[in-house]
Amino acid sequence: MSSYRVIITGVDPHCKKGGISFAMSGYISALKNENIIYKLIPTYRPNSFLSKHFLFLAMLPKLMYFIFRMKMKNIPCIVYSHSGAGVSFFREGVIAIFARLLGAKTVMQIHSPETLDYFKSPIKKILFYFALIGVQHIFVLTPWWKKTYLKFGIKKKIYVIPNPLLDSWEKSAKQDLPVCSDKKYLSVLVMSR
Repeated sequence: MSSYRVIITGVDPHCKKGGISFAMSGYISALKNENIIYKLIPTYRPNSFLSKHFLFLAMLPKLMYFIFRMKMKNIPCIVYSHSGAGVSFFREGVIAIFARLLGAKTVMQIHSPETLDYFKSPIKKILFYFALIGVQHIFVLTPWWKKTYLKFGIKKKIYVIPNPLLDSWEKSAKQDLPVCSDKKYLSVLVMSR
């Protein structure tokens, strides 16, 4: 069992609203499969105005408590943040800065294609770089995103971590399915926003 502890921040995966909350279940399953001990601290729930915009502030003391608890036990702590675009990106950036100040290692998984638009505006570009101040490592979904961020001068270490499948989908994906075709190759079309 790993001695690392991971604190996951981002949208509450139990709300099942939006792409990130759907993907979060797969990330959590991956941590469980690797026997990595984690703590989930939701920083966003789409239920109400308060939980959309201020839940992350209410969760900062909880985050501080878990980081200090791990530090007292001499256990390395990683805050693994999942962000979307706009307010979500800024919110998770604030959490990363807070976590870094408390001595945690920080990782941000960027899920939103809208971040590409930030490089078209000087102000948004500055805000983008500011939100990454506390982030040590960036996870992106595809090699194209890694290349794009590097092209725009992101100096952080960037890793490609695609969205995982849910356990039930993973099981289905591993089953052999008969293909009614005499062709040698099968083409699969995958679409996204």
